[in-house]
Amino acid sequence: MIDFNKRINKLKEEKQSNPLEIYENLDRSSDKGPLRPAQKSILQEWFTHRSYEKDTIIKLHTGRGKTLIGFLILQSKLNQNSKPCLYVCPNKFLAEQTCLQAKQFGIKYCTIGEDKNLPQEFLDGESILISHAQKMFNGFTKFGLGTRAVKLGAIILDDSHSCIDTIEDSFTITLKSNQETYKEIFKILEHPLEDQGFARLQEIRGGNGDDILGVPYWIWHEKYHQITEILAKNKNNEDEDYKFAWNLIKDQIENCHCILSASKIEIRPYLNPIENYGSFHTADTRIFMSATTNNDSFFIKGLGLSAETVCNPLLYSKEVWSGEKMILLPYNIDNYLSRNGIVKHFASPDTQRKYGIVILTSSFKKSKLWEEHGAISLESSTISEKIKDLRSGNYERALIIANRYDGIDLPDNSCRILIIDSKPHFDNLFDRYQEEVRKESDMIDIKIAQKIEQGFGRGVRGEKDYCVILLTGKDMHQIILDPRYRKFFSKQTQEQVKIGKDVTRFATEDADSKDSLKTLKDVINTCLSRDDGWKEYYKQRMDDIEHIKKENKILSILEKEKFAEEAYRNLEYDKAKDITQKIIDDYIEPGNDTEKGWYIQEMGRFIHLISPENANKFQIEAHKKNKNLFKPSSGMIVTKLTIRQDRIEKIKNWIGKHGGFSEMQITLEGILSNLSFGVKADLFEQALEETGKLLGFESERPEKYWKIGPDNLWCISNGKYILFECKNDVSENRKEIYKKETGQMSNSCDWFDKKYHKCIVKPAMIINTRKLAQDASMDPRVEILKKNNLRSLKNNIKGFFKEFASYDLDAISSEQIQSLLNSHKLTGEYIFGDVYFEKVIDARDVKFFS
Repeated sequence: MIDFNKRINKLKEEKQSNPLEIYENLDRSSDKGPLRPAQKSILQEWFTHRSYEKDTIIKLHTGRGKTLIGFLILQSKLNQNSKPCLYVCPNKFLAEQTCLQAKQFGIKYCTIGEDKNLPQEFLDGESILISHAQKMFNGFTKFGLGTRAVKLGAIILDDSHSCIDTIEDSFTITLKSNQETYKEIFKILEHPLEDQGFARLQEIRGGNGDDILGVPYWIWHEKYHQITEILAKNKNNEDEDYKFAWNLIKDQIENCHCILSASKIEIRPYLNPIENYGSFHTADTRIFMSATTNNDSFFIKGLGLSAETVCNPLLYSKEVWSGEKMILLPYNIDNYLSRNGIVKHFASPDTQRKYGIVILTSSFKKSKLWEEHGAISLESSTISEKIKDLRSGNYERALIIANRYDGIDLPDNSCRILIIDSKPHFDNLFDRYQEEVRKESDMIDIKIAQKIEQGFGRGVRGEKDYCVILLTGKDMHQIILDPRYRKFFSKQTQEQVKIGKDVTRFATEDADSKDSLKTLKDVINTCLSRDDGWKEYYKQRMDDIEHIKKENKILSILEKEKFAEEAYRNLEYDKAKDITQKIIDDYIEPGNDTEKGWYIQEMGRFIHLISPENANKFQIEAHKKNKNLFKPSSGMIVTKLTIRQDRIEKIKNWIGKHGGFSEMQITLEGILSNLSFGVKADLFEQALEETGKLLGFESERPEKYWKIGPDNLWCISNGKYILFECKNDVSENRKEIYKKETGQMSNSCDWFDKKYHKCIVKPAMIINTRKLAQDASMDPRVEILKKNNLRSLKNNIKGFFKEFASYDLDAISSEQIQSLLNSHKLTGEYIFGDVYFEKVIDARDVKFFS
């Protein structure tokens, strides 16, 4: 009789668990050689010392073989216990590429087929399943939810940061304005929200896509039962994404926050209920792949990891950088090389081009100018096809990818010039809300820096790969050079930016022509032609990078935020409040009232259900410190804007807070570029407020801060003000001022007269016409700031600050600054006078009335 037990035991013995040995026995393609030193080191360390850990982060440079490392770890686990093992890619496109790699390396894998069921060979632990985040993380996932989920032996999240975005989206109910559910919920919330900004609510009612309104926690607590009923009633009448998200968070609606815009409503939990994804949550082993440039702090709240796990990644310490990036800011060579100049040159088709040019834009709107000059925009449905076309050598036309900074690999000649056009912006309303109300928050700065850095990584996908990266758009220049953001870039990116600045300086100094475009092309060619001097210079600079591990304050804050949310979800309201107070006490720097106010508002939210009165007291205090936060339900006192410091001293302080004249100029350019017709209303109004402050005036946004009043208010001197209503986003060719707009101005004037009794005011409307419509009437005090006069004001401001290039700020006298203000027509008398403002024309040729 055959002894099958003996043979089964022998088969078990033959299954290798050491990933290095597994690789040696793979039936792989002939061009797949031995493991690289980095791969060997990571795998040996994991197998010897870390394989018992539930959670491990593996950080490795782009193109250093993280995918193969993941395969071998999963195969090791599969051989040890035969439990299901899963490899998760951030999207379908990358999942297809990963399957190709598995085939080349001889890894036995399977995929979810057309029947959409999980393969039996995966469930039986015989084969690694390769899938993508959208399949894994959705409300009707085939892996099951909660305790009914498939139990995994191991799971790999490739490009974990991208997977977090998918997970957060899966927990978000998004209602578009054309959906019936949007209309029903908006109707419930619109009246209570009038106190949070009547003018902004009116814009949302009117279909303005830029404005957003957060729903205060006390209004949500009062209305969420009604809203839950609507959501439950309509779950089968809306789109698939709605049903998927509802299935995940239907028991969490009370603990959600809600944000409205004219285009959509978002409802999302404060803390991801990641435990709903039982397969992920209870997996024996979880491996998180991360690039060396990424900040992994957001794994704490996004994936539920511990701070200890984030602090102790597995990495290859012998390699501090990989690949070659020449990061250039063309604007530093010449003002001509602004965004328009870069677009005009690099978007043009070229049949002789021997490499790909790819443009990452911050929005589809930004893509339009590139398209007008010959570049092609990629859409979700065509991205896979177009990228394959590019890789096959079709380089004639530049490709535009809008607001997508990760999940796309463009190795070698497919992308030798990568252009990042303008500062990335957030798609979801929650991030937009936080960016709006937490202007001094490290959390927001990290997210922006990380998006940019992810963009940098698209064009360099390996150790020997190289790419020129051009940064255009004044807001992008400001971020790259601003120390506030710089500290959140990786050490290698910081050094690459320094190298780029030095290279443009060298090129300008050595240029034998005044043609700035030729100078830029010469610099680019030193990289693309593989100039030996450039390569050696780059290598020496990058080899000198010093890696100093700093205490991660952000990590501690995010962990405490997670603990506070967990306490709140467990009905431990005072504990949640106390943890948040600890964040303020231990981590918020003195003077950072913006962030302090944010956390005080969170404390109010945590205790509202047990003490609405005390919660309102917290909210009053929060709003005092940060006027962008929710207006308290009662007890708020509007404080008058008054002169608190000598104007000259304020101007000197504004200049002095920058690292030098060039950094000050970049900041100034960023502000004034947003002070332009056609810019989004919120950015314009913010720029107008900042312009008032840099000119030494007191400046604020009453409608935004107090939820009533004009868009902007400048205090020129005690008792003397300019009130602004901004209509910069209407058509510049508009012939008339409409009745609705004069009504808004009238309301603002009434507000001022009540709050600033007996003070002098110049009400000013920023619009490119001064003619009233036939049915419109205007307060006789109102004057108009048109486009040409706004341009004159901006040019005078630029000229004024340019003077400081030749002055020692510490030595310059108040008299000298006053003289410069006068020569550039920026004194209070000029600003308040008729230099920049024009009278209104009444189309009916009748006298104005009071």
